[in-house]
Amino acid sequence: MSSSNSSNGTAATNSTTNTGNEQQKAIEAALSMAREARQEVSQIREERDEEVERLEAEIDRLHDEIEELRAATRLIDHVADAGQLDNETRAAICIQTAYNEAKDAANDMAYLTAREGHSALGRSVDRTVMYDIFRTAEALYADAAGVDVDEVGTDHPLYFKLEDRGKQPPSRLVVDLSNGDLRDLDLPRTEASR
Repeated sequence: MSSSNSSNGTAATNSTTNTGNEQQKAIEAALSMAREARQEVSQIREERDEEVERLEAEIDRLHDEIEELRAATRLIDHVADAGQLDNETRAAICIQTAYNEAKDAANDMAYLTAREGHSALGRSVDRTVMYDIFRTAEALYADAAGVDVDEVGTDHPLYFKLEDRGKQPPSRLVVDLSNGDLRDLDLPRTEASR
């Protein structure tokens, strides 16, 4: 009997050991699945956070674009009335137009010819007065910069370059932001630049 008790005890011990090993394996498998689930949740959170950052950047970009469109709309509305404007306001529109082009240009420079200035003003003024408007723009810049208009030249962020008739490039109002930024100056503003 003792040998049968002994074998029953061994069987019970083996059964307990097997059950313990199975439980240990089940616990290890559950822990492994929990770790994997935690990693997946962490990865999903990371992806969500990246998507939120991307969307916030896109929202900021769209807000900036909306503001630019509003400014352009105000400029267009202002230009529609350019025929009734004085030369100082017309000059401010030309400055703003050239500035907008310069800030988007790869070399930070843009210019308006008489033809382009005429278009910027909605063709509401005679092209023959464009040089007067460009001279007014240069004088406005000189006044805001605190320099004599005769000193304004290619080393300034805004200047009027008068060329001989037929010369290329033609006479033009130049904005060169590599020489400084016009936003720091107290220049007359159009409604579009406010």
